Amino acid sequence: MSINQTISPDHVREVINTDLSSSNIESAIATAITLMEDVFSGCALSDNLQMEIMRYLAAHYVSIKDNSSRGSSIESEKIGATEVKYSSDTKTSRKGITTSQWWDTAVSLDGTGRLLSRGSVPPKLVSLDLDRVGSCYELV
Repeated sequence: MSINQTISPDHVREVINTDLSSSNIESAIATAITLMEDVFSGCALSDNLQMEIMRYLAAHYVSIKDNSSRGSSIESEKIGATEVKYSSDTKTSRKGITTSQWWDTAVSLDGTGRLLSRGSVPPKLVSLDLDRVGSCYELV
């Protein structure tokens, strides 16, 4: 896979509210590009799909860096002596991988399944339905 286009911090800000500077968002974009080049090596993704996955991956990395971007919801509430507990939308899985709503979106856009299965099982070569995902061979 060759990254034909890149996204800007403004593209990322369209999907995540953050206080990070543009240079910090550019760092998150660079991380997303690195991951995409590794994960989607050998895949022919359309430019539009590539850009959307990259944007949501960058937003995911922004959410890890910036506490203000993390959505939160009330986990519990107590009226007497007023107690409220919040939970973050960014979570860490049992494998230590941080997930977020932006990671979940990137995974849902990935028709190859490579993001979801990354690092989960030893590799073996299988071919995918080329009509569905384009020219791509998957290590699973």
